[in-house]
Amino acid sequence: MNHGRWIIACGGTGGHLYPGVAVAQELRKRGHLAMLLVSSKAIDGEILRAHPDLPARALPAMGWPGWKSPKLLPFAWSVVRTVRECQRIFRDFAPNGVLAMGGFTGLVPLWLGKRQNLPIFLHEANAKPGKLTQLWARHVDRVFLGNDRCRTFLPKAKVTFTGNPIREGLVRLDREQAARRLGLSAQRQTLLIMGGSQGAVGINSLLTSCLPLWGDKREKWQWIHLCGFSDLERCQRAYAEYGLTHWVAPFSREMAVLYSLADLAICRAGAATLAELAYYGIASVLIPYPFASGDHQMENARSFAEVGAAHVFRQEELTPGLLDRVVRTMLEDPSGLERMRQAAASLSVPGAAANIAEELEKWIHR
Repeated sequence: MNHGRWIIACGGTGGHLYPGVAVAQELRKRGHLAMLLVSSKAIDGEILRAHPDLPARALPAMGWPGWKSPKLLPFAWSVVRTVRECQRIFRDFAPNGVLAMGGFTGLVPLWLGKRQNLPIFLHEANAKPGKLTQLWARHVDRVFLGNDRCRTFLPKAKVTFTGNPIREGLVRLDREQAARRLGLSAQRQTLLIMGGSQGAVGINSLLTSCLPLWGDKREKWQWIHLCGFSDLERCQRAYAEYGLTHWVAPFSREMAVLYSLADLAICRAGAATLAELAYYGIASVLIPYPFASGDHQMENARSFAEVGAAHVFRQEELTPGLLDRVVRTMLEDPSGLERMRQAAASLSVPGAAANIAEELEKWIHR
């Protein structure tokens, strides 16, 4: 087999970087080389610290700020610097192809790959295409879809449904083992709250407002809450104030432990998060990030709601009282919760990273 050298442009959010890491790991298993091109944001560095074996370079790229933004000049300068940096990387690494996982880090690598007549590919994780996919879908050799609903938005593109890759190490642990590792109980019903790598503050505020309503569940429920770095002290203080059993952290590299104990998730509707909820078959209350480009998280969430895997609410409409009623209804109906779990599991696409790697290998053999 001819082995390739692949540029994988990802980063900016965990939803872009985790799938890129998963594809890079799969390619490496098959004997290929992969170089990750990420952003200079702190979340990228935090995630990559767990993968020192994967070659990666941080680009000075910025997201598009808008025509009237005062950041327009810094954005233009970042593009110039990113072009120069990518030219050096392409010269030194000599890639056989480029895969962009969505987000602003993919723009220059795709453009440079096109200029060098390399095969170029996009992976669109969401049910509704983002800016990069809208711009490049008709110009790449293939768009890999994480959510097949996206096909209707890309009628002129060459698309293949692959599913969304999930990070390595996500295996279901024994519930007792997961509880021990977190210092929690395997017998209590467990709520998992996550805000994602961006947009956690809105969910944190909503959840801390709910805590006074849940005092009667102090002996039956427990909470796992990933709250981001800026809200850590506030969230820890709130759980302690109401005497609720909790495990609160800004971020976790051991998501398998958290997912294995969770009975219900309250979270955003990023594509990577939803792929992991499907993999573990976890029922959820989804609160799409209200500032997501093109409201794509709402489209993602609808794909879960339509099969009965989740309840979906816009952030502005979800009051503490309403969330309290919804969560109680779910956790007090074991058979209904089980149906939601099965519905979530039905959306899982096993082997998505392998599906993408196989598609890339076809171009090596041409």
